[in-house]
Amino acid sequence: MGKEVLLALVNNAALLITFVVLYTAFYVKSTPSRQMPRQINSGLLLGLVTVGVMLNSWQLSPGVVCDTRSVALGLIGLFFGFIPSMISASMAVGLRILMGGEGTIPGISTILSSISVGLIWRHYRRRDPGDCSLLELYLFGIVVHIFMLLCMLLLPSQSRETFFEMAALPVMIVYPAATMIVGWAMTGQIARKQGEAAERELASTSEKLAVIVKNSPVAMVSLDLDYNVTSWNEAAEEIFGWKCSEVLGKPLPY
Repeated sequence: MGKEVLLALVNNAALLITFVVLYTAFYVKSTPSRQMPRQINSGLLLGLVTVGVMLNSWQLSPGVVCDTRSVALGLIGLFFGFIPSMISASMAVGLRILMGGEGTIPGISTILSSISVGLIWRHYRRRDPGDCSLLELYLFGIVVHIFMLLCMLLLPSQSRETFFEMAALPVMIVYPAATMIVGWAMTGQIARKQGEAAERELASTSEKLAVIVKNSPVAMVSLDLDYNVTSWNEAAEEIFGWKCSEVLGKPLPY
């Protein structure tokens, strides 16, 4: 039975990884100009990811289900901050209430604890979560799921015993590893986005500098290490008499 639980949790974790990859491929690459709409859209889409794994949960006993919502919500809190976290958590809580059963209170507690651990970790880290190491992500996953196990103490006695006998160990094997893998995918996407933003910033700065140099009333000339001319602005043409096309790539003519 333990093998069955392990396979069910692995399948749900794989589904979460697939959803996150799709999210990063089709949404995170875009960079909307208004911050608040971006946060709301992120929260709604990440909430749908969480709902997706919850709808494909594995039933341990009537009303008690296992899925990777804790992985998703912990990482949402860590990487996306308060507003997306509250939207995603609200969607997850609403679905868990609709699902009902004796696991409702522990399930809601897991949602709240996972999102809280993510937000607290983000706050005290005081650095961009995009540079999280694999070890840090794995430790983060362990902490999130220790709190999840504590929430499972709220189950009725029989269901609690069943959970800790059958699912507690598979949860602590699969879920921290899933947290590490999904978090690693997110850090890679964040790093790419930061690189793209830096390239755009550099291109914008270069364009502005080129306009300033071109329209400057002062002669501006640049040379390479062999003292050949690499730039020659309009003021240099007027002052020294040589056209730009005549001096580029050649030794300084004066």
